Amino acid sequence: MYDLDQVVEPSGNRTIRVILLADSKADTPPGRKEIGRLKALGCDIEGMNNAMLSLIVPPGVHLATIAAYLADAGHHWEYANPKYADLFG
Repeated sequence: MYDLDQVVEPSGNRTIRVILLADSKADTPPGRKEIGRLKALGCDIEGMNNAMLSLIVPPGVHLATIAAYLADAGHHWEYANPKYADLFG
């Protein structure tokens, strides 16, 4: 196992942790449709399942756009890297 000693050059990516809520009108798992939409907005996705995931927001994608989309959709989410306090504190 390797330990991280230092970041040589930051990638510029930002990370958001998300819990996708089920759509009561849909027959599909909660994340399938949302994952497609978030990818279309430019995010990369790492996930445990279709409901709990991490969004990787590349430098060319506006973080505010992704945050607004998640808030409007009613999903539970938080800034992971950078943290909320780093952005707005």
